[in-house]
Amino acid sequence: MSDSTHVLPPVLSFHYTTMILGFSPYDSRKLNDNRRTMVVPRAFDLLPLELCHKIFAQTCNDGGAMGRSLSQVSRGVRLASRRYKYQNLVVRNLYQAEGLAASLEHILASDAARHNAWGQEEYPRVTHLYIEIDVQAMHEDAVAHGDFSPVVMWGAHRLPVPHSPTHTRARAKPWDKEKAHQIKWASALGTLVRDGKALKEPMEALMSSAICRILRAVAPTLQSLKLGVLAPKNAISFHGVPDLPALRELELVYSRDSSHRMPTRLLESFPPMEGLKMLNLARYDARCMPHDLLRQIAKVVPGVVEVRLPSAGVRDGWIGYLEPPRAETEGEEEEVAPPSPGASLYSYPPSPLPNGVTKIVIPPLVPPASALDQQFAMSAAEYEMLAKRDGRIQVVDSEAEKAISGEMLEREWLKNVKDGNWWREELR
Repeated sequence: MSDSTHVLPPVLSFHYTTMILGFSPYDSRKLNDNRRTMVVPRAFDLLPLELCHKIFAQTCNDGGAMGRSLSQVSRGVRLASRRYKYQNLVVRNLYQAEGLAASLEHILASDAARHNAWGQEEYPRVTHLYIEIDVQAMHEDAVAHGDFSPVVMWGAHRLPVPHSPTHTRARAKPWDKEKAHQIKWASALGTLVRDGKALKEPMEALMSSAICRILRAVAPTLQSLKLGVLAPKNAISFHGVPDLPALRELELVYSRDSSHRMPTRLLESFPPMEGLKMLNLARYDARCMPHDLLRQIAKVVPGVVEVRLPSAGVRDGWIGYLEPPRAETEGEEEEVAPPSPGASLYSYPPSPLPNGVTKIVIPPLVPPASALDQQFAMSAAEYEMLAKRDGRIQVVDSEAEKAISGEMLEREWLKNVKDGNWWREELR
């Protein structure tokens, strides 16, 4: 070996390298961790912004988990992913609903203060949203933790408490009044939790208010919405929801407790949605009469194309309530088979659906339980035959009979988002 060549032993070479980098030679794990954290932000910083946007658009489809991770990589990645990290979100409880509403409202307020510096394309776009409203589970969590103050999520503790001397009418602004009202609910809720009493009504009121705040913030970009109302004890509605001009799909899941059977007008609490193309009510067990539900559909979603209906809950199914199609052949209307004898027992005329409906999915006929009903109800074969005469109708197995859980609904929603459902292809 030449005198001009000097080769360090392996151990000394490692120590020499680590000392140059500024790390202790005895902490190789720290060296590897720091190398990894330095390489990841640098790789994203070197990529063009358009390529980063494409990567974020393909990866932020897991309900918000990837978006939370991107926020922790670096400041540059957090700002570059701001447009996409909210695009597909899952909200499982009141804590998350209040936190998301506060976060979106903060972004909107900061953008307005900067005169919309990000521009329209950089707006945080929420395109697909699933919200789970399991009141019983939220109540059990509140009792288990012994304390419940969701308003802290958006800093409401800084506001004066209602009925306090500092909270005067002159100083209260409109948004102060709204938050003060929610503080009052939360204060009463905490007292009830400590006393071990039922919290169903205030819990539902807070959840409904938080959902309305979220929908007001995401209305310009929201394309699909799925609401899972599981085992409610009191009526819940969404009066106050704004217009949703970009909404193309709406799925309402209403799984009531068997011991609490109450009618609801949950669908009718939404404003008219002209652009909605698909309405999924396959699990909408809301004790609505068929004619009433069809009337609500025609009123709320006049431009709907595909409708999935739940079990009718009557002995003649949906056939006696759906207005038959009016197809004309050579100037004469096609004959349509009359409804079953059971349909004549009802004084309600057939309810027309919007003219643009091309697909109606209904569950099969449930056999009547009593012998008195059997003499009026049609047979299953007759039901299938009448359904086939209407080209719009498809008879499928009822989804309402399956056990419903929040995890199952969330998995279905994630699968539809990742697979690229109809909103990306057929009706885009």
